[in-house]
Amino acid sequence: MDKNIKEDFKKISGGYDDEDSGGGEHDSSGGLRWLLTYSDMITLLLVFFIIMFTISETNSKKFGLFLKSVSKGLNVKEEEVIPAVIPAISEEDAATREEQDALRKLLKELKLTFSREIGYGFISIERGKRGITLRIENTTLFEKGNANLKTEAKDILKRVAEDLKVIPNQIAIDGHTDSIPINTAEFPSNWELSTKRAVNVLRYLVEDEGFAPHRIAASGYGEYRPLVPNDPVLGAAPNRRVEITIQDYNPE
Repeated sequence: MDKNIKEDFKKISGGYDDEDSGGGEHDSSGGLRWLLTYSDMITLLLVFFIIMFTISETNSKKFGLFLKSVSKGLNVKEEEVIPAVIPAISEEDAATREEQDALRKLLKELKLTFSREIGYGFISIERGKRGITLRIENTTLFEKGNANLKTEAKDILKRVAEDLKVIPNQIAIDGHTDSIPINTAEFPSNWELSTKRAVNVLRYLVEDEGFAPHRIAASGYGEYRPLVPNDPVLGAAPNRRVEITIQDYNPE
């Protein structure tokens, strides 16, 4: 080993080993050994932050035990650890949990409001990736080949509005048809029919029920998002529907 490198290593490590000490040249002060303790502490903190980052939900009891362990290891009070190394639960996380609770409550209320229609199979309600979807078959809302809302359809949508007004979430209204073609002056294809039906549902909620236009949108998908395979002649009743989705994401 190069003499200069060996000397530098001995200085950093805090002294000389037994072979080179000559019996009395050991650095009793420890030299730069504090760097080892410091680096250990930094490593522990790094591991700690990685663990905290990977934990999505914190169990309060386990968190308390963990806090005591960290404070004991660092030889500080628990209240000194919290602001120093433990990130507080953000307002955004709290708002997300509050929103999820509101959606769970809304799902129960909608199922209760439309329990009769659900039993008859006219309406289905489910919690999916996008949010809560209220699926209404077209015959409940419209006459065949028509996009004007039936009288009983307005009653259903009014009840929908009463439940949805309590939350600020964005609402998507999607129109769907089966594969039976349509070709009229008003509706050259199923795209126009499905879109017009979705728009008329939207207009009712905005114009008659007072929904804010910026939180609601309409789309038409024709026959291209079927729930079940279409029969070439008869189509499929489940595919003829309007879906009202209360989306998880709330930009407000």
